[in-house]
Amino acid sequence: MKHSLVFLWMLAAFVLCASGVEVTVHNPAKTAGKCNIRVGIPFRRGKYKDAGKFAVSSSGKLLPTQTDVLARHSDGTLRWVSAVFPAELDGREFQKFTLLDGAAVPVPEKVLTVKEDASKISVDTGKMRFTADKKRFSFSPENGKSIDLAFRTADGTHFSASKGKLDSAEVTLNGKLRSSLRFEGWFGSDAGERFCRYILHLNFDAASSQVKAGFTFIITGENDKAKFSGISFEIPGQYSSGSIGGVPGNALGKYLLHYAYDKYLSADISAPRAYSEKADGKAAPGWIKAGRVALYMEDFKENFPSELALESGKLSCYLWPAHGVAKPDRKVTGANRQYLWFCHENKVLDFKPPQSYLAAEGHGKHYVAEAAQESCLGLAKTMHLRIDFDAPEQLHSFFTSYPSALPSKEAVADSYVFGPMQICDPARYPEEEALLERRFALERRLSETTGDGDFGKWNYGDGHSIWRTRDNRWDDSWRTWKGYHHVSGSVPWILALRKTGWAEFRRAIAVSRHLIDVDICHYDTPESIARAKKKYAVSGKIKGGLNDYKGLTHWHAGDRIYDYNTQTEFALVYYYITGDLRGYEVAKMWGDAAVKHFTRTWDRREGTGVASSLVDLYLATLDKRYLEIAGKFVKTVLDTQAPADELPAARWQDGALNGWANYAPGLRKYYEVTRDPGVAKAFCRWADAFMNGYGDTTSTGAKLHDCIDVMAYAWMISGKEKYLRHGRWLLDNYLYLYESDDFTRCKPFETVEYFMMERIPVFLAAQSKYGKPVMPLPLDRGVPEFSYKSSGKPKNGDHTIYLLGDGKPFTVDVGVITSNSSPASVSFETVKGKQLCRGWLKPDKAKLANCRITVDPAPEGVYVLKVRRNLNSLRIRSRVKQSSPAGTIYSYAGGGSYVFEVPQSGILEWKCRPSLPVYPVFAALESPDGKITNCRFYAPRDGKERRFRVKAAPGLWKLSGIFAPMPSNLKINKVPVKYLSPSREKYFDPDKVKVDNAANASAKYEVLKYKSPNKSRR
Repeated sequence: MKHSLVFLWMLAAFVLCASGVEVTVHNPAKTAGKCNIRVGIPFRRGKYKDAGKFAVSSSGKLLPTQTDVLARHSDGTLRWVSAVFPAELDGREFQKFTLLDGAAVPVPEKVLTVKEDASKISVDTGKMRFTADKKRFSFSPENGKSIDLAFRTADGTHFSASKGKLDSAEVTLNGKLRSSLRFEGWFGSDAGERFCRYILHLNFDAASSQVKAGFTFIITGENDKAKFSGISFEIPGQYSSGSIGGVPGNALGKYLLHYAYDKYLSADISAPRAYSEKADGKAAPGWIKAGRVALYMEDFKENFPSELALESGKLSCYLWPAHGVAKPDRKVTGANRQYLWFCHENKVLDFKPPQSYLAAEGHGKHYVAEAAQESCLGLAKTMHLRIDFDAPEQLHSFFTSYPSALPSKEAVADSYVFGPMQICDPARYPEEEALLERRFALERRLSETTGDGDFGKWNYGDGHSIWRTRDNRWDDSWRTWKGYHHVSGSVPWILALRKTGWAEFRRAIAVSRHLIDVDICHYDTPESIARAKKKYAVSGKIKGGLNDYKGLTHWHAGDRIYDYNTQTEFALVYYYITGDLRGYEVAKMWGDAAVKHFTRTWDRREGTGVASSLVDLYLATLDKRYLEIAGKFVKTVLDTQAPADELPAARWQDGALNGWANYAPGLRKYYEVTRDPGVAKAFCRWADAFMNGYGDTTSTGAKLHDCIDVMAYAWMISGKEKYLRHGRWLLDNYLYLYESDDFTRCKPFETVEYFMMERIPVFLAAQSKYGKPVMPLPLDRGVPEFSYKSSGKPKNGDHTIYLLGDGKPFTVDVGVITSNSSPASVSFETVKGKQLCRGWLKPDKAKLANCRITVDPAPEGVYVLKVRRNLNSLRIRSRVKQSSPAGTIYSYAGGGSYVFEVPQSGILEWKCRPSLPVYPVFAALESPDGKITNCRFYAPRDGKERRFRVKAAPGLWKLSGIFAPMPSNLKINKVPVKYLSPSREKYFDPDKVKVDNAANASAKYEVLKYKSPNKSRR
């Protein structure tokens, strides 16, 4: 007895002193009881080699724990582990547990056993026995009949899994507390025809009679054949009575149909009812019970139409109802067309849109017309069910409201599985956290309260790209659905795991399930592959290809494999956190397609998108093929990085990348895995390009702030503070966009939004690592080499630049970007009007043209460059000082700096008006001694003009910032500023310079040929 007490004391001391991972269990029903809980936990590289000694502790007591390794780092250490443990829940909504390492794992009272031979698989949970056939589809509880999966076509032909071909039946998890089976095959008819496929995942818990099922239905036909009058999960039996949640009394011979998000009805199977505006109820609970069998369907109402039915010989849950209803007088409009009523109602599921959908009001985009050609081939949908084969008389709340668990946010951040990620910390970062919170809540509120909401079997879990503020609704025919666009899958998981947020967690699951099923192609044919190779063939399908987000429906053009929207991270995290193997399978399905069809690489966002997804798959599988192909994409992207000797008309700065390379985190992830010094160097050059005016197309318009992750990585690589300071400036001004009481009008849904929710935690992680406050670096986006960009509306069509010769020969490189192919006139003169040279710039196919003016001899004095024609851009490069008349220019890439002289003390003023809805206006004013007198001049986003007034002392002042398309209108004491310069070093006043000797100068004009190195490697 004494030794036992010593052992217990030592064990308690170990539990209390050992460090571990905190696990939070969410019990939404707030009821007490015992149930098996599963949690996925990530670990940083090198921390643990083995999971065999993990045990979960509750209030100092170790619990039996089953741990399974889901992924390892390349050094063999644990990356993701799942832990299953029997939790005694005490009725609180949230309850804490701790995963410890090095403990003596207790043996469970009842264990689950799985036995397998050539013909069958047997599962014994300790409370219930099940048998699965490996030759044909059959799964049955002890002394019971086999469940079946079935559907009927529009003509009444019956297909079932039991009559089809079973391709595989396998054990996917074999543990003492939880095990899983997987079935895959074809449905078959009595006549021997095969049509459509199924995947069935079954999960079992020790000491439980419950089975969690995931039934995935995959369409293998085109629209003309894929018409269904019922798709069901059936549990046969001899039922004399039963109950359906929402149906009063004995439900035998009855069904319940949820035919809209807020409407359901019930009726006798022999006498179906029609559509009713006045429903029997708004939200049926989604369960059915007969005898000792109970079934619950997750998200029953959200996935309408859904049906539960009870006959004397079977209990059925319908993926597509057998007793569907329609609203024949429904008027289809642009406002409700996006909810796809044609495939969410009627007795027959028909994916061909009716003419009323194609003819409804809208923008008339070609995507609407293309809807008539779209094919449902390869479309999938999964029912997530919980079945109890020995259910008690009164169903426990856990049955329909099962608890879930998440690891602590600190453990997630420490694991680095998302790279650098700052945990939610409102005390430290109040503005940033408020923005993330409000942005997530806003989208959910708009989605749930507009029109019929983002619900329905084919819609639920998707989001949108564009909010039409003027109409107070989502856009109905232009990029209606988000799909895989805008890191849509990863963001909800990042938001959930960085704060242990349960609303975000539920959303992450819904988004993941939608993307895994509906927005990727699961089946192809030689004909669909052939169509996919034709340009704009929206009915083309390739297994593993993404469905294009631009279509009216979610199954528009399912052939996008090497695509910028590619994502695998969300599907893998979904698997790690929930245990649903479907996430891993679908991520691998895309990866297999990417390897199978690989012939060449892409640059731009295509390259970084594909690289990002391949790196995630490598981390999940350690299959080097994925990393090798990712490396090829990364090399192609970096091969387009602009060199330092670009001519003035080049569209990129030194270090810039082609297109929108920052669309996906491919370069970040590849660097994290390889620590490639070439990638590190490229990051810093890329960051410098962003600071100097143009890093990629993220540098312009609404995407301006999108590069804060590049700034974070450039600082982490180089240690140079300027990158953090510049990133802080961008983030501060991004927060400004939301400074309004009406949050829905503050650019709520532009392209950059989801990227910023993913990248703000990255930048904050770098800032936290910095360890002290980061002072924003004033935004100075112009550089002397690329001095000026024309305003677009110059006075009299002339662009005039003054240059100050210093007595030594010099050159002036001139570049133009035109709006059309019209040539530009270039002349170079002395300030007294003597023409030294003249020429014409004829734009090439890219609308670019360059020339060089060589001045030799070059006496001291003022020279004048004149370029005629309205140009999109005028840029010059010269070592001599440059100045320009006020009011005719603004700096490169929509922002930059003005340097100007204040001749005497007074009031400096200017006015600006933002160009809604894209461009913000903000600036920093720097005094002659280099001090920033005000670093936040903002123009309101309501489109109204705003005037700024500042007291100014004599000297050279500098105004830097983002001005949008706004020419300078600076005034001192109401007198316009006379001359501008891109920097203090280049500033001069032509009126104060002697010009006598300049008349002796001569100049030569030559056209420069420019071949961009930034061409896509396709």
